[in-house]
Amino acid sequence: MLDIVTILSPEELSKIWADLAHNDQFPDWYELTEHGELIMSPKPSNRHQVICAEIAYQLRAQLGGKAVSEVAVLTTSAGVRVPDVVWMPDDKWQVVTIEEGLVHAPDFVVEVLSPGNRQVEIN
Repeated sequence: MLDIVTILSPEELSKIWADLAHNDQFPDWYELTEHGELIMSPKPSNRHQVICAEIAYQLRAQLGGKAVSEVAVLTTSAGVRVPDVVWMPDDKWQVVTIEEGLVHAPDFVVEVLSPGNRQVEIN
């Protein structure tokens, strides 16, 4: 018998994300698959964070708008992911609310590879 795993709706994923965000006992570095399963990530190294900061600075300097690190993005096929840097023009950031906590369809995302990344993560 095939085990069918349900792909959750954006609303269901948003609810799970909000519930996790309000749990003080929960670690800060995680993502959700499209099935609502938790993906735990190690805290990024200082070198990794320096690279992300420089990328964010260069995006702002060259494109304007805002470039932000570690922003939760609600995807249509991969759940809730937290890329290293997200860039959008200022007017799109005005639509994002603090309460919602999730960005939809950012214009540009950057993921910095680390030596510990496995091939499945890179793909």
